[in-house]
Amino acid sequence: MENVVCGVLYQNGKLLIGQRPKHKEKGGLWEFVGGKVHQGENLEEALHRELFEELKIERHQTSSPFCLGQIESSPYCLHFFI
Repeated sequence: MENVVCGVLYQNGKLLIGQRPKHKEKGGLWEFVGGKVHQGENLEEALHRELFEELKIERHQTSSPFCLGQIESSPYCLHFFI
């Protein structure tokens, strides 16, 4: 099972989601900011890295994961942060 972090960014009644590039796996689908946890990272470190890589946000206050979930037949365990 591979861990994946997802940042749920919500401000002023708006939720930030992105659309995957068409040329990538599952292209065109919508997703939260995030990605796979690298070896040696904890969940929060991985989220901060992904926020910087994708949005150039250097530090973002996060909560503890509010939901852990696994999609049936998926090799990923999703960890959502607000």
